[in-house]
Amino acid sequence: MKYSYRFVIIAVLFVTCLLTANIIAVKVWALGSIQLSAAVIIFPFSYIFGDILTEVYGYKEARKVIWLGFLCNLIFVIFAWFANFYPRFRLDRTERLCYDSRVHRQIARSVFSRLPGW
Repeated sequence: MKYSYRFVIIAVLFVTCLLTANIIAVKVWALGSIQLSAAVIIFPFSYIFGDILTEVYGYKEARKVIWLGFLCNLIFVIFAWFANFYPRFRLDRTERLCYDSRVHRQIARSVFSRLPGW
């Protein structure tokens, strides 16, 4: 099936928003006295692009792109998990534990916790 370049652009933007939101979700920032995840800024755009795909190209095509987003997130989590087994540079135990828990574990948790919402 031939897809228009507009469909491909919107699909790529949708998947990019999903991946980016999951990667930057571990960054916490303050808005006054409220602490928010950095994903709060980018994640709503995935809903906008998903709505555009549904309204313009139909539910069937939008569903394909959403499943593609799930697949890309899963592939990313698997690669991030494998990155834990790469040889490390020299860190003391506290720094290593902080890095592992903040980056790799949080990304996997954020991906799997968002799956029901999509």
